[in-house]
Formats: sequence, structure tokens, C-alpha cells
Amino acid sequence: MEKVSNNIKFCAFINILRTYSSEDVSISIKEINYHMKKKLGITLDRRTMYAYIKDMRNIGLEVSDYDKEKEGYFLKDFFFKEYELKLLMDSVKASKFITKKKTEELLEKISTLNFIFRGRIVESNVFIDDTGKNINEKIYDNLNLINEAITQNKKITFNYCQNDCNQGIGCNEKDDNGKGHLKVNPISMVNNHENYYLVSIQDNLEEITYYRIENMKSIEILEEKIKDLSFIENFSYGLNASDNMETIIAQDLKEYVEIGGNDGTKY
Repeated sequence: MEKVSNNIKFCAFINILRTYSSEDVSISIKEINYHMKKKLGITLDRRTMYAYIKDMRNIGLEVSDYDKEKEGYFLKDFFFKEYELKLLMDSVKASKFITKKKTEELLEKISTLNFIFRGRIVESNVFIDDTGKNINEKIYDNLNLINEAITQNKKITFNYCQNDCNQGIGCNEKDDNGKGHLKVNPISMVNNHENYYLVSIQDNLEEITYYRIENMKSIEILEEKIKDLSFIENFSYGLNASDNMETIIAQDLKEYVEIGGNDGTKY
């Protein structure tokens, strides 16, 4: 078996205490070694554990002394307090932008951020009401692609679909080269009124444009680099999307009321 480095052992030791101990639940040396064996295929002697606990304290983590009554140690520090976990979960649950499936996935991940049993208790108290939830799973692919393009400083092409209250959803066709009808310089993404928007600039226009990300189809990242955006007034100080998005958001909200939200039922 390949030798496990001391750094990896130390990180695994911290993670085990973080996951399986709390001020109410200590973890024994035997239990620590059970998880070390499961994770890395090794066990630790008492001297190594004592050294790790000392190192943890030296870097600011608050580890208990050995508790004879509970026969073990516990880590007092958590990434989040219980009420903070609940706030995160409630925010995810309440977001109309996040689908029910993705809500369930995120709640499961959030519940693992703290002591495992406490996270499960908090999660068990969360009810998911999918009324008004987005049903478009592809939106996460769109977010990933746009984020990748912005990070790599590259332009994108896409087709844009808009709701028409009389004719349903209509999309721009692809061009003669099979690319998306629109080509833009992606700048950032903003969340406003429970929807995500792409903030961008077209090459032939020196003004900021906004596109609702769930309405973007067939996104492709180009090799072409984003052009110099220094001509935008105050660009270096950030974009105040709330001052510039009023028109498009008002239109989105109007469509939502007229079409009836995510299920398409007219009111």
C-alpha cells in the first residue's frame, strides 16, 4: 500500500473530529481509528493523536481535553452554528430560481457542513414546497458555461428565447455557421427578483445588455477573447445592476403574471 503523507493524515483527523464530534458527542480513539481505517486504510497511535490535537490548538481550533466520562475528544469549532445552517437551508428552499431536485441536492450538501448528526436533525426539519419552483434543470449548465467563459475571458454565442403571451416561447435561430444568433462579451451574472441575468456587451454596441439566463439556449464558449471594456464608464468600479435592469425585470415580471409563472397557466 502506498504510504500516506502526514499532512493527509492530519487533515483526515481534523475532518473526522469536525464531522463526528460536538460538545454533546465525544469521539473515542477507537472510533477515530475506525474512520481513519475507512478513509485511508491506516490507524493512528495515541502519541500521534496527542500531537495532532496539539497542532490543531496551535492553529486556533478548540479541541477538548480527553473526557473520561464520555471517553473521547470533541471539536468545539464548527463552520456554522445550527441556526446559521437553518438560515442557509431556508434560503435555498425559498428560492424560486432553484429547482426541487437541485434544492434537495443542496440541502444534503449543506447538512454535511457541520457535525453530521446535527446537520441531519436540521435537514429533517426542512420541508420542501415545490410550488413556484423553477423546472428548468438546464439552467445550471448555463451558469457553469457562463462562469467558465468569464473566468477564461472569452466571448460566448447563444440563442435567446422570450415568452410571448399569445404565441408561447420563441427562440432566435442559429446563424449560417450553426452558432448561436447572439455573440456577446460576458461580464458578470446577477441575481435580481429571483432570476439570474447575464450582464454583457455586444461587439457592435457600447452599452450594457442583460439576458435572463434560463432563457438562453445552446451556449457556446468561443476562442475569441473578450474585448477591452475600459470604455464603459465606471466599469472598473463595478456595475450597479439594480440601476440598469429596471426595464428588463419589469418585462419579466409582467410575463410571469400574464403567463402564470413556471407552470404556464394563465391568470
